[in-house]
Amino acid sequence: MLLPAILVANVGVPMLLLLWPALGLAWLPLTLLQVELGHRGLQLPRAVALKVVGVAKLVATLIGVPLVWVVMLALQLAVGALLSVSGAGDSSVVAAATLPLRSAWLAPTQDAWRVYLAFAVLAVPCSAVTLVTERAIARRMLAGLESHAVRGWINRANVLSYVLLVITAALYPVATGGRAW
Repeated sequence: MLLPAILVANVGVPMLLLLWPALGLAWLPLTLLQVELGHRGLQLPRAVALKVVGVAKLVATLIGVPLVWVVMLALQLAVGALLSVSGAGDSSVVAAATLPLRSAWLAPTQDAWRVYLAFAVLAVPCSAVTLVTERAIARRMLAGLESHAVRGWINRANVLSYVLLVITAALYPVATGGRAW
């Protein structure tokens, strides 16, 4: 086989490689935020709130987020296959309309805003899975408290956490002047 003098392979970016480290960096501040909200809203001792949030966030981050990414990747592959077979994938309108469905694995790009958009799109189902996971764990660990109060705490804390995460992530394209790498 003849190889060109310069071989360049860019298969794109699996967004889990960007999403997971971002969640890892944000884990401590978001955990402390949720602990404080639990302390103030439910009058939980901070140590109890920390234990609940720590366990819930750990499970959601290590299991829930990768699961969301795998499901989104499977959806992306299925949509891509359907568009390829139908021939509709060549349309720029279809490409724009299906952009959210193609956020798990980005095509090669130098556009930091596209990377940010994929991050923000993935944050939505990640937030939903995190919410469900953390609620279930918190309700189990705090069985003595009213279920609706625990649910309200976890809901508020997670929505606030993901909004702050997405807003903070917007600093990336701003800081890079729009260049991805």
